[in-house]
Amino acid sequence: MVTGQIYIEGIKLDGDTQTIMLDNGQAATLTGTEFRLLRYFMLHSGHILSKTVLTEHVYEYDEDKDSNVIEVFVNRLRQKVGVDLIQTRRGQGYSVSGLILLLLVQRLIILSAALKPLRVVQDNMAKLARGETDHVEIKGPDEIAPLINELNRLLVGMERKSRRSRESLGNLAHALKTQLTLLNQIAEREEINVHPEVYSSIYAATETISHIVERELKRGRLIGDTQLRRRVDLEAEVAQLVHTLRLLYSSKAFNIIWEIAPETQFFGDQEDLLEMLGNLLDNACKWCRNNVSLTVTDAASAKAVTFVVEDDGPGCAIDELDMLTRRGFRADESKPGSGLGLAIAHDIMESYGGYLVFGRSAALSGLRVEARFIQKN
Repeated sequence: MVTGQIYIEGIKLDGDTQTIMLDNGQAATLTGTEFRLLRYFMLHSGHILSKTVLTEHVYEYDEDKDSNVIEVFVNRLRQKVGVDLIQTRRGQGYSVSGLILLLLVQRLIILSAALKPLRVVQDNMAKLARGETDHVEIKGPDEIAPLINELNRLLVGMERKSRRSRESLGNLAHALKTQLTLLNQIAEREEINVHPEVYSSIYAATETISHIVERELKRGRLIGDTQLRRRVDLEAEVAQLVHTLRLLYSSKAFNIIWEIAPETQFFGDQEDLLEMLGNLLDNACKWCRNNVSLTVTDAASAKAVTFVVEDDGPGCAIDELDMLTRRGFRADESKPGSGLGLAIAHDIMESYGGYLVFGRSAALSGLRVEARFIQKN
């Protein structure tokens, strides 16, 4: 039995199944004689084969060899593979034209040359999606150059709008907090101090407004997974964040241990990541006794980057874990805070299609928070 595959002139011959597959997706099953005849033609492309030669090599040894029947099988093959593949040479026999093969090769070369610039554009688009570049190089046919220019213009416009939006929100936050500070100062005036209930009401109202402003402005500044992502330098950003927290809690003797698995990469917005991770680590530093741990891993099979923050503090009651991301909720009010940090971290994760998981740390016995970002292709 003949096995294996032969490919020529847009036709694939499969010896295992005795079928042919054309480039247009059509398939056909051959009889034993049709298969042997076509295989012999394809193996001797460009040669003129007489009916006698074909008869000797096509028929089984115990069959009656009739060269006149070859013409019948040739016509059957032409119906299945096309009339142009097998040429009739009057007075000589048949051949699978080498010229047709040459034209096919030339067509493939031309198509390859024509499509090469488009492959460059495709590679650039892939780099853009991975955050390795911020524009698409104009290396393609003139016909698609306007499309590439328009895409680059839109990318620049999105970046500028995002930057202006964040700057405007920052200015708004500063202006609102300034006015709230003025209200608190007014509440401290002597004519207000004589009315403790008014004084307390003003301070309670300004504190509530301040918390709402802080939360909503931070939510409004989130980029999330709505733009083309950029790769964030995890080593540099985590090192700087840990250094800042050590300075912030310099009066407290504790250790921050962090580890990033080799080749772990995060694609997204730098400020979003620092806001989320900063809130988780700040919460851990605030409540820990002696140790805080950060572990970053990349689950390639799940296309996810996971940040796990653990501490050796008192942790949280199991029945309160689901409430940690509620605005203003504080499991313990013995330490200062607005109760917004974990809620903001939850909002950031939600904007990326990720999630937070709270539990008890097996290693440090305190709170364990797992933040998993789903990284898209």
